Amino acid sequence: MNDLEKGVMRVGMLIIVGCMIILYLQLISCTNHPNGALNHTPPLTSINGEIVKEWPNHPPIDKHYIKDVRDEIHEYKLPVIMHSHTQLVQYCKIHHGWEVLKAYWNHKEDDYDYFVSRHKKF
Repeated sequence: MNDLEKGVMRVGMLIIVGCMIILYLQLISCTNHPNGALNHTPPLTSINGEIVKEWPNHPPIDKHYIKDVRDEIHEYKLPVIMHSHTQLVQYCKIHHGWEVLKAYWNHKEDDYDYFVSRHKKF
């Protein structure tokens, strides 16, 4: 056998081995379900050391309170996230109207002071 015949034999053997590997992988599939779908089970959840099957369904939080410099309570649906010297307009559930919120940093109390006024179109 010359070198060309040896090369052809090697390529032929490689093709046969590759086909056998593909056939083997097709016959031994990843799943035993007839439709080929994977059996997906959600992970277990532990709450206070007790394993539960489903997450508890809590109602959404839509009450966010702030107290302004006049010690008046305001309730908003969205959280009040502001930086110092900024304005935000939100609807107050207690006063039933739109309000302009202004935040200023109070370094003595290490917190924001909120100035709340009625919106001009309210």
